[in-house]
Amino acid sequence: MTVKPLQLIRERAWNGPWAHLPKNVADYPSMLSLEERKMLGWLTEHYFSGAGIVCDLGFYLGGSTISLADGLRRAGRTGKLIQAYDFYEIGPKGWEKHMASRGFEFPSDGNALPLVEKMTSDYADLITFNKGDFCQSPVPEAPIEICFVDISKSPELNDHIIKSYFSKLIPGQSIVVQQDYFFRAPPWDIATMEILSDYFEPLSFADINSAVFLNTKQIDDHAIEISSSKHFSKELFIEKIKAASRHFPFAVQRAQLYKALRAVQAGSNEVREKAWKNRFKIDEITAEEVYSAFDS
Repeated sequence: MTVKPLQLIRERAWNGPWAHLPKNVADYPSMLSLEERKMLGWLTEHYFSGAGIVCDLGFYLGGSTISLADGLRRAGRTGKLIQAYDFYEIGPKGWEKHMASRGFEFPSDGNALPLVEKMTSDYADLITFNKGDFCQSPVPEAPIEICFVDISKSPELNDHIIKSYFSKLIPGQSIVVQQDYFFRAPPWDIATMEILSDYFEPLSFADINSAVFLNTKQIDDHAIEISSSKHFSKELFIEKIKAASRHFPFAVQRAQLYKALRAVQAGSNEVREKAWKNRFKIDEITAEEVYSAFDS
């Protein structure tokens, strides 16, 4: 390609008429959108250089894993390049929604890993699965070139990701995909990327879910300290959500950030799940209230 890879990411090249999403990836049971799957495959096929590994942090049933692996396969990469982390557990409701129609029997112990391994068996040579408590799982020794984050469901998990995984990013090369950034919009994800604005450059996005960042500076002890959850507060979240709107000015993105902003504003100083989950109850909003909230 003659166009610089970072420019292609900014232009969301994975949506071009040349983009390819194999049927086995498109049909795979996942909560990821089709665009997100194309994006992940594009990143590992066209951007990944081999300077580090790929970390898949929280992938439910493997939708992100197979997307990343398929891109590596198309690029001719070999070796256990993907480190995937999750509890690999699924409840009856999740099974009914994503798996029942596919003819699989619900595992009595809720352990979905054997099924995930079976469904991704064509890519087994590329993937290492790490099951169990994420904070107790082994951290890879190799540098991380692409880091997909869908496991930051609490401030404590966010702290662990920054300290143990972001610290292994390669400045000027590593890409971080924050999958919950717009959809679930946990305020600690948004606040973290704003607090670490000297360390990350917002590059792109996919649908109303994922935000894509380039690591620009080594994550050091100072970065870990200033982004620690011990500094989180309602006021900090409000400030940083408003700041984030400067980087993602499209209407659908601002609408998602606005819902997160309102949920935090309406809550107490409790910064954990209860407050931001209220955003899912916010249905009717107007363009005027969205833009006035961020332009004031």
